[in-house]
Amino acid sequence: MTPIIGSTILEATVDTESFLCAIAAVIPHAGRKAESAHLYRLRLHLDHPDSMTVTASDGYSAAAARVSLIALHGDIEANPCIDISPADVAKIRAVFHKKKKADVDDEGLLQIRKAVEMHPEPAPDVADREEADTAAEPELVPVYYVHLSDVSGMIPGETLELPMLPPHEHAPNVPRMIARELGTATGMVESFGILPELITRFTAAAKAYNTNLIASVADDESAMVVVRCGEDFIGVAHPQRYSELSLAAQRDWLLAWREQFASLPDPE
Repeated sequence: MTPIIGSTILEATVDTESFLCAIAAVIPHAGRKAESAHLYRLRLHLDHPDSMTVTASDGYSAAAARVSLIALHGDIEANPCIDISPADVAKIRAVFHKKKKADVDDEGLLQIRKAVEMHPEPAPDVADREEADTAAEPELVPVYYVHLSDVSGMIPGETLELPMLPPHEHAPNVPRMIARELGTATGMVESFGILPELITRFTAAAKAYNTNLIASVADDESAMVVVRCGEDFIGVAHPQRYSELSLAAQRDWLLAWREQFASLPDPE
């Protein structure tokens, strides 16, 4: 039985370059194992009138990037989010591209549609089939998908259709997570560390937005490092805290370097 085609239930038009920067900056923070379904996703938040927010977290770091929103139609209250898999992000980046320098005056526009099709439920197992009413019509269930289209010009450009991940009750609420860290006291600790693999994730944002990273952490022992990159990206990561003994040793190491360099002769 062929699916019964439904209709578009949500439609957003965004700035293409802004969207591509956002997914490039956020994707390193998404879960990497499809088995961990609540983390293996990028979430597009469409609950703000002026911008769309792209978020992801694997439980060790989290990030959010803002996308310029041109237009938004549909029942936003009932459909505030669209979840896509990290694997599908690679497909999006392969199909849609930033404008070349020669085309900077041409604004790239990307239309993102959330749509639904009604599909028949899978046939019952053989053991259950004997009890099922073979004459009854199969029950239809909704299947959601995301349709992306380049609508920059008069003639539609590239298009891509992707399955939408079903909602997950345990998916992290990244905006709330980051907002909690931003509400922490602003006092700074003397020293903190970040695991190399976490630092690497944030370099993707620096490359996407072509600007420096700025990191800060509050003196609250439970606070996370807040990392910013321009005005459209913000993220958090767990810092490595050091004991007083370790901090004292690190200060000694710094003094040792200073003394070593002070003893070097001036270059001729």
